[in-house]
Order: sequence, then structure tokens, then C-alpha cells
Amino acid sequence: MNPIDELKSIIREQKSISTKRLDVIVLKFEKMYIAQGKKINSQKNSLSVINTKYQREKQKAERRKVMVEQFEDLKLNHKNLRREYNVLLEKLKEKQEVRKWI
Repeated sequence: MNPIDELKSIIREQKSISTKRLDVIVLKFEKMYIAQGKKINSQKNSLSVINTKYQREKQKAERRKVMVEQFEDLKLNHKNLRREYNVLLEKLKEKQEVRKWI
């Protein structure tokens, strides 16, 4: 039985209680609070580890995002350079054809 429930039933049912019986209930309370404290510390440590992993993954994602943006910029620049190259190549061909006719 839960020590809190046990204490409540004693209060409801009895007018007096021996200290020996109370001592047992107090020990149960202490064990319960110690177990809760251990559980809380375990959860705190787990959260700390998870938060550390989350922060690392977040930083990696930010770096990847920057790299993707740089890659997209490079693709755009490459496309523009290719277009400019083709325009210049056409102009050169036109000049060469004009020279042939002269």
C-alpha cells in the first residue's frame, strides 16, 4: 500500500497510533522520496544528453543549409556563365562568318 494512502486510512480509522507503526510509514516515505529523487536525476541527465545531441544536430543542419545555399548560388552562377559563353560564342561565329564573306 502507498504510504500516503496508509497514513490517510490510519487518520480516518484510528484515534491513536504507535510510534513503531509510524516509524515504518516514515521509512516508506523516505524510500519513496529517494526513489523519486533518483528518477528525477535520471530524467535530468537524460534531458541534458538529449539536449546536447539536439544542439549538435541543429548546428549540423545549419551548416548543411549554408552549404546548400552556396551550391544553389554556384549553380546559378554556372548557368549565367554558360549563357554568357554561348552568347559570346555566337558573336564570334558571326564575326568569323562575316570575315569569310569579305
